[in-house]
Amino acid sequence: MIYLSLQIYLGALFLCYMKSQVRDIQLLQAIARRFKVLRAIKGVSQETVYEDTGIHIGKIETAKYNISISTLSKLCKYYQITIVDFFRSLENL
Repeated sequence: MIYLSLQIYLGALFLCYMKSQVRDIQLLQAIARRFKVLRAIKGVSQETVYEDTGIHIGKIETAKYNISISTLSKLCKYYQITIVDFFRSLENL
């Protein structure tokens, strides 16, 4: 019984460890700046981006959110830019 409880505890601990995300703050800040520029070019507010995509761009633009690749893809489509071009442009920021 103790062995099984220990196994469950270690399994839960492992899953919690595996769920922690890596945060590269410099990369997140570069992504935030790029999305601010793209939004300005499109001439839309954060609220409009949310209404159009369902994504809270404000959290991304302040580098508080560790963006997923799916979210990145959806926003790139919204701003009509490829993911490759998006990352290529980060080199200049």
